[in-house]
Amino acid sequence: MELPNVGSAKEFNLEACIALEPDLVILPAHLKDSADIISELGIPVILVSPEGQDELLEMITLIGNAAGVNERAERLLAYYRDKRTAVEEMTSGLTDRPVVYICGVGSYLTTAPKDMYQSSLINIAGGQNAASDIEGDGRTPISYEQFLVMDPEVIIIPPEAGYDSEDIHDDVQLASLTAVRNNAIYRMPGDYEAWDSPVPSGILGSLWLLHILHDDVYSPEAFRDDVTEFYNEFYGIRISNEE
Repeated sequence: MELPNVGSAKEFNLEACIALEPDLVILPAHLKDSADIISELGIPVILVSPEGQDELLEMITLIGNAAGVNERAERLLAYYRDKRTAVEEMTSGLTDRPVVYICGVGSYLTTAPKDMYQSSLINIAGGQNAASDIEGDGRTPISYEQFLVMDPEVIIIPPEAGYDSEDIHDDVQLASLTAVRNNAIYRMPGDYEAWDSPVPSGILGSLWLLHILHDDVYSPEAFRDDVTEFYNEFYGIRISNEE
């Protein structure tokens, strides 16, 4: 079934949204002006800003209350708590916490600074954000010189990026990076959702990165089992471990 499109967080179509006569509208916090207009028409609106793990869980609680599905929201929150506890136990004794660089979608010369959601994925998975010294909560451009100083051990390409690992390998200005020399460049899977984003399945982004960084404590097989369990439990989708 083809669903109507009201744009994105960056290009939101206010008129198309209103025309659908929705029972509830969920918008990112920076679209407050649009939210005010929708509210004036008597349509309930909630604003969310999940730029961190705690904020993501708050968003899930808020949407559960607004949509009248508190029990389902609590099941998801309990899953998050259990997995976070398990990951903390697996990573608590680690002495090696690799420096990880998460690229931007449009360019590998943009990255996630310390206050951006993607930075929390790295921390949970037992890594260190290469851009932890950069202020801000949005994708930030960097220079080649900054990239070389960071010298990440692992480079992560987001699922929706328009480039691949070969583009980074072929960039002669990055040839000396540890991640490039060790072929430690990985694209996060995006077959179902962008796990590097604050979506309900966002915990899988941390789990995926954990098995990339520390497969000695969390194997690829364990990750595949967790993915199939998650989508079966919360989306009603049955997928195989091979998928």
